[in-house]
Amino acid sequence: MNKFGRALLNLLPNGRAWAKHVKSNLYKLILGISIEFVRFEKRILDAYDEMDPRTASETLPEWEDVFQSRNNCGDKTAQTINERRSLLLQREASRGGSSAKYFIDAVSKLGFQAEIKNHNRFRVGSRTGQRLNNHDDWAFTWTLVLKEIVSYKFRAGSRAGERLKVFRDETIRCLIEREKQAHTHVNFEFI
Repeated sequence: MNKFGRALLNLLPNGRAWAKHVKSNLYKLILGISIEFVRFEKRILDAYDEMDPRTASETLPEWEDVFQSRNNCGDKTAQTINERRSLLLQREASRGGSSAKYFIDAVSKLGFQAEIKNHNRFRVGSRTGQRLNNHDDWAFTWTLVLKEIVSYKFRAGSRAGERLKVFRDETIRCLIEREKQAHTHVNFEFI
């Protein structure tokens, strides 16, 4: 008998009509009712776990929606619950940023090396040989240079019709497009 069953049996009045021995129908009824209380208590304790994104599993999709940690670009890299939870916690702890260091750190968390090139407009006093970036949009354009991002190279024995190189850049593109300031433009350069 569980603690709820014992509590219910103790609440019953004494007397012949309230037979509390193990073989009585009343005892079996109380046992059946108490099993539901145990199940209900377990679900309440589970709800406590679901209130924290570090331990959530049933409500993980809702937490991902709250912190927008799901990748809208169709990235399938985070498949397990722990990987999804890790991405969620990174997103929750992220304060955002607009510095080059912030974006380089974000890309490095995905396991890639990167550097950022800024494009300055050509102005009076600019160096000789500097690129002529005269359009107004160049003031808000930057290039993310990604290194070692090739995941597959065409080799002898590969099938006809396969690409010569395949870049795994969907995750990085989505991350950068989501995190960058709305008025900026990003060029991606792969080396």
